Amino acid sequence: MKNSFLDKELIIVNSNASSKHEVLESLGSLMIEKGYANENYIDGLKTREKEFATGLSVKPVGVAIPHTDSSYVKEDKIAIMTLDEPVAFEEMGGSNSVDVQLVILFALTDGDDHLKALQNIIQVIQDESFVREMVTVADKEKAYELFESKLTQLEEEA
Repeated sequence: MKNSFLDKELIIVNSNASSKHEVLESLGSLMIEKGYANENYIDGLKTREKEFATGLSVKPVGVAIPHTDSSYVKEDKIAIMTLDEPVAFEEMGGSNSVDVQLVILFALTDGDDHLKALQNIIQVIQDESFVREMVTVADKEKAYELFESKLTQLEEEA
């Protein structure tokens, strides 16, 4: 996964979004505003989330990895949001709800990149100390550095 997918402008720290829909609206709007997704992107995210939930129960906090069909995407990017208070997302592959404080949204045009990104993100969020650090960062600069460093480390191990 190329680190060029990361963009400091697509990072929101300490969001006060109070619902899954607010999270998807905020991150989706950012993707559209920056020209990385088309105007139907948010609808695509919400539809996909209804059909295939993206919440993951990991330690120390829940993580969500929303994404949608590549037809809504203009350029490959990853957006990140940390939340002040947990927001409920349905659990991936389950019927439970997960209290999420870290959201990693990805917009990818290529199916292989999509799968690789998902695998990498799942590997990244298995690292408890990384997740803990991500949800406590105070600014997007630090969040970017942390995430980029973790992705670089993954690539070097591969």
